[in-house]
Amino acid sequence: MLNNGSEVKFAFIKRITPSYAAERYLWFDNDVKTHGNFVLNKTHSSDKNSAAPYQVDNEKNWTSISALLCLNDDDMDTLESEIEEGRRFPKMMAVNYRAVQNLVLSRISRVSKKHSVGKTSVGRWMEYMANEKGCTTLFNLHPDGGPILVSCFSPWQKKAEEWCIDSTHKMCFSFVDQASCYFYTNVVVNPVTRRGVPVCFFKTNKEVIPVLTQWLNWIKNNTNDSVKRFMIDCSATEIAGPPIPILRNTQAHPGREKQYAHSLGLDTDPAAIRQVFGSDANVLLCHWHVKLAWDDKLSTTVKVPNATDATKLLRGSMRGAMTEMMYSTAEGDFNNLWAFFVDTFNDQSAFITYFANQWTPKKHLWVKAHDTQKYAVSCHQAAPIRAECDASFHTNNFIKSYHHVLKGKYLGKSRNLRVDRLVYILATQLTSDYRWDTVKVTYGAAPATLRRHEEETKKMVDRMDPGAARCMVSNLDASTFDL
Repeated sequence: MLNNGSEVKFAFIKRITPSYAAERYLWFDNDVKTHGNFVLNKTHSSDKNSAAPYQVDNEKNWTSISALLCLNDDDMDTLESEIEEGRRFPKMMAVNYRAVQNLVLSRISRVSKKHSVGKTSVGRWMEYMANEKGCTTLFNLHPDGGPILVSCFSPWQKKAEEWCIDSTHKMCFSFVDQASCYFYTNVVVNPVTRRGVPVCFFKTNKEVIPVLTQWLNWIKNNTNDSVKRFMIDCSATEIAGPPIPILRNTQAHPGREKQYAHSLGLDTDPAAIRQVFGSDANVLLCHWHVKLAWDDKLSTTVKVPNATDATKLLRGSMRGAMTEMMYSTAEGDFNNLWAFFVDTFNDQSAFITYFANQWTPKKHLWVKAHDTQKYAVSCHQAAPIRAECDASFHTNNFIKSYHHVLKGKYLGKSRNLRVDRLVYILATQLTSDYRWDTVKVTYGAAPATLRRHEEETKKMVDRMDPGAARCMVSNLDASTFDL
């Protein structure tokens, strides 16, 4: 009670169950005119559907439940009158985010455990994925507490020719040694939605090259060797080369070790990937991570004494020249641009030496001229022709976007889950939502995502006269057209 006679309130809300809604206590200062003290005891519900646990058991979350609790102005006036006159409080007033979230987490924890023992529960989930979802699964446990390999991929994986591979840490903990697991995902471009879609998940407690190689071999043996191109960041483990030292500057940025790891290790080929999938499989580095490594080296080696603006201008010029080399479409163009770079910035010997030793020997990993693969195709008994297929993406933004959705929408603040709980979220929620997005785009309920050049092309076509457009198309045969 406050000395100035102001109103004092205290609220205590019990856990919501179908048998009662809440207990709420209000105290008022004696010097203030009030309606009197009262206690709201247990209020039994005659409508079970309005109880929060019932809604949660029907897979409702706080967003959908709070929408059910919203009242219009007339209902709000009626509610206030009943409270003032009859001292009757509806149990919906006791429903809050924390109470609903606790119920949601409790339900997920309950339904995600197919067995009290983590290893048995994960094994049963793998059986469910194989029998009910039609997925190909991997569940290997090494003896003596060795690494665990838990993976599955959907039938879409067998049709994909380009993979974007990346991992994230502290998503779940191992049921063997309780250590945090590494969570790998293969993302491909959905040909319908034109967005990234996860098709393969892999969880392990040991992010070492032999484990990754074993996983890649398992994928290859079950995908009919369809993959032709890999997009990865600058991780030495994903490239599967020898251990790589870290740049000194990463001490100031502890979260960037993985991004910079490859900048000192480009003297090794991605041997494991090529050993598993053959020499024809392209391995491409994410352009964004490559540029990030360049920027870090520029900031430490390229400086104009006592001239901040001149330093920024010089670094920008060098960055632009390197970007031109990155997007050169022919080997001769790259060589000419590299010679121009050396001649123009010959006073920056430290950076030129770094670039010549670390990046030019492995230009096939990041120069666009090496992104193109040629393969033979035939058309209606005609002689084979040579066609070129450019990489459909040059960064791993697809998988970064997927990680953002997974952590923000599906996991929330939950981290280091049990392995079976993460499998449950992936199998029953995330994959279903991605499939639903595909259905909506397929039947015209939602638009497909277009890249910038595709949007410009669409605008140009929309402005074109229909008659002139038809004149530009000629029939080669019943099913082939020439533009």
